[in-house]
Amino acid sequence: MADDSSRRRLLGMGGLAALAGLGGCLRLTDSETTTDSTATTASDATTAQTATDRPTDDDGEPDETETASDPSTRDISGPGAVDNAFVDARNGMAQPDASAPATAPVVDWEHAIDSGLNTRIFSGPIVAADAIVVSTYRDVVAYDREGGGVRWRLSESAIDDYRTVTRPNHRDDAVVLAGSNDRTGDWELVAFEAEDGTKRWSMTLPIASAEQPRTSLVDGSRAIVVTGSMHDATTQYADLLVVDLDSQTVTVETRLAAGQLNPEDLAVDGDTLLVTTDEAESGVENVVAFDLDERERRWAKRLPIGESIPVLGDDSVYLATESGTRTAAIRALSLTDGSERWQFELRDAPRTGVTLAHGRVYAVSNSTLYALDENDGTPKWSYSPSEDPKIRGSSSELPVATSEHLLLGSNFGDGGGAVRAVTAADGELAWSVDLPHQEVYSPFVVDEHLYALGRDRDDGAGGIYALH
Repeated sequence: MADDSSRRRLLGMGGLAALAGLGGCLRLTDSETTTDSTATTASDATTAQTATDRPTDDDGEPDETETASDPSTRDISGPGAVDNAFVDARNGMAQPDASAPATAPVVDWEHAIDSGLNTRIFSGPIVAADAIVVSTYRDVVAYDREGGGVRWRLSESAIDDYRTVTRPNHRDDAVVLAGSNDRTGDWELVAFEAEDGTKRWSMTLPIASAEQPRTSLVDGSRAIVVTGSMHDATTQYADLLVVDLDSQTVTVETRLAAGQLNPEDLAVDGDTLLVTTDEAESGVENVVAFDLDERERRWAKRLPIGESIPVLGDDSVYLATESGTRTAAIRALSLTDGSERWQFELRDAPRTGVTLAHGRVYAVSNSTLYALDENDGTPKWSYSPSEDPKIRGSSSELPVATSEHLLLGSNFGDGGGAVRAVTAADGELAWSVDLPHQEVYSPFVVDEHLYALGRDRDDGAGGIYALH
């Protein structure tokens, strides 16, 4: 499903150039759509034609032309691991040192995955040297990177049973999470060997009986755990713990919020921590910026963020917000004081967040991918497939940015889904690979493979795919 560049719109060109003065407040409607042209097929993959002018039949419709995918144009390179569910601790969904192939890759291997691995955690697998690790709040499962077979399940490999866990992270070939030890009743921060799921170490967290960890995040040599009081607790609050992973000691223990914050998502960069949630009780601010060095709040706001995760840039945090006027927006807020720097209005906000790379903020709304200038929100280009499968901005399908491409999953395809690569410079479709699932989650690059996971909503069946 290749883009004909005559149909793809660059928002700064032509009649839209006059709108540039509106900056990030430009509203785009469903009538402003772009289209995919017909794809060509190469073995296991569907590839885009590179020519701008495509051959047509007598009826004027494009031909589907068979082409061969040249292995020399399918080079893939990337980091040896993916440490966080949203790629890094800033939640940027960016792999700046990764290179996606110039033409469509082919499937190296595929393997079925457990049905039921469909939670928000599943949106972002972590990857170690030998394993791809996905989880629900009930179990963690590691699949082999060479063939997809199950290497271990936490419910079977661990001596102690951890039934409730936070989102896993990766560090030094270990899977790190906070979980409830059923044997002792303690909340622990635990590291499991990524190779076989056995416990490397654990430490008891200083958590009261009336509270529990809500979410956690690993950033280098530290882990951040945010807790919340139980709903029936006499006093409602949220606390913050920072753990030194090398010494397994708590270095910071402080109050984050008074009231029922129910924190859900974290982003951290240096001394800046952002906490967001859509489950804070009425009157409690649900976007909190915290200074880890000073151990105090910088600012806090109550915003209609839905399930938006915070995405940290150098000077701003980017959030997808909703409003009661049916106008949603991508908002850039100052990390210093929370003031709004710009907004880009949309009919519907992305369900979860945005991608930050190449000096741009990438957002998906109504099956359209927008590229916005990160400094002022000015739209640069947009890409929208005219045919199924659609693209979506949920946590499962946020674009992953490589050095030159945006890698996209898909949602609700007729007969299957797809992995697409869009060129970051201009929004043109570089290639597309069909996968036999209703949903295809965000693809990501590790070493010389591109990995993608898919799921069917009807029966919960899924698969993991390694492309090269």
